[in-house]
Amino acid sequence: MASERAIFGDPKVFAVEMSRLLNSQEFGDIKFIVGEEKRVFFGHKCVLATRCEVFRAMFVAQAAKGDISLDPYILSDIRPMAFQALLEFVYTNRCTLNLDMVVDVMAVAIEYGLPDLRRVFLVSLSFQQDCSISVLV
Repeated sequence: MASERAIFGDPKVFAVEMSRLLNSQEFGDIKFIVGEEKRVFFGHKCVLATRCEVFRAMFVAQAAKGDISLDPYILSDIRPMAFQALLEFVYTNRCTLNLDMVVDVMAVAIEYGLPDLRRVFLVSLSFQQDCSISVLV
């Protein structure tokens, strides 16, 4: 019997291809209205539920109630840029951060149970501190 071996493609190419789905209405089956600004985001339940246990629980609870409506989820307590970073991470396993949003992204990572996003955040913060220290010396 032949032994099996997993062969992986390029993760950067995969991330770029998955980013095409990010906030795309095409094939999307979930809508979020986020923050005081009421910014609209689109998603794909299968991707969100696979990558995030909190989303999975939300969708399972909705299905258990027999609610198959397409009503949007209202997330008024999250800043849109932090939610966008969360979605980017869920879809591509990377995210774009700036200093104005790191605290919000960390809070969202904790709230949505994304330890890998927290780790990325902490590594990024550590890197930025190291760079700042190097520049000052």
